[in-house]
Amino acid sequence: MAPALCGGRLALAAAFTGGFFMEKRHVSETTTKTAIDYVRSPREAAERLGISMATLRRMAQRGEGPQRIRISDRRIGYPDSALAAFVASRSIA
Repeated sequence: MAPALCGGRLALAAAFTGGFFMEKRHVSETTTKTAIDYVRSPREAAERLGISMATLRRMAQRGEGPQRIRISDRRIGYPDSALAAFVASRSIA
């Protein structure tokens, strides 16, 4: 899927190449920088956080877990940036 500029300088695109990811492109006059924000399955997210899938599910039900996105009617995912922000928000020091 080609990125689109929606009246601004930031374009978002999503594609599937062996795994879900969200591609963020910052477009300037001279360069284009691309940062890929991979979207992890609930199982992968739980593994990265070091918790069980049941704990991740309970946290989501209470609204305490990392931000998630709806990929389709029956599928959700966790962007790496949301997982990193969640870990940072729970850090002690």
